[in-house]
Amino acid sequence: MDVNDKFAQQEDDTPQDVFQRRLGVPPPAADGAPETAANAYLAYGLAIEGRDEEGLTFYHADGMITVKFYAHLTDIICTSPQYLTLLYMDCAYTLEGRNLHDLIPLIKRHKLDGVQCFDPHEYAFPMKGPVIYTITRASHEEIAEHP
Repeated sequence: MDVNDKFAQQEDDTPQDVFQRRLGVPPPAADGAPETAANAYLAYGLAIEGRDEEGLTFYHADGMITVKFYAHLTDIICTSPQYLTLLYMDCAYTLEGRNLHDLIPLIKRHKLDGVQCFDPHEYAFPMKGPVIYTITRASHEEIAEHP
């Protein structure tokens, strides 16, 4: 599994490695700072064309990283622009945020490599585009217990 998912570009156009950043590489100072290329938040990373595996990596707000493969995705449900649920054969992922409906065409075409939660300590608040506040994973059993 490749954990070098790229979500943003640094000012010198070199890829910024999200996984390494989450392991402790200091992020740019974003508190109150204007959005720049170095601290711009992107809710998703695009997949590289011709890749061997088609998976979607979820970077949760608590630092957990999970991966599901597109082959196991059965449904996409968007009840409003704030909620997007991806139903897999064994579980469901619910994203809560803003403008999440914009992700649907990319997911349908397997164009996303990963999605990540917004962290106000790491990024400047984006003025437009999708923003993910939380990612929740629940088994079908957990969903049935708590409708």
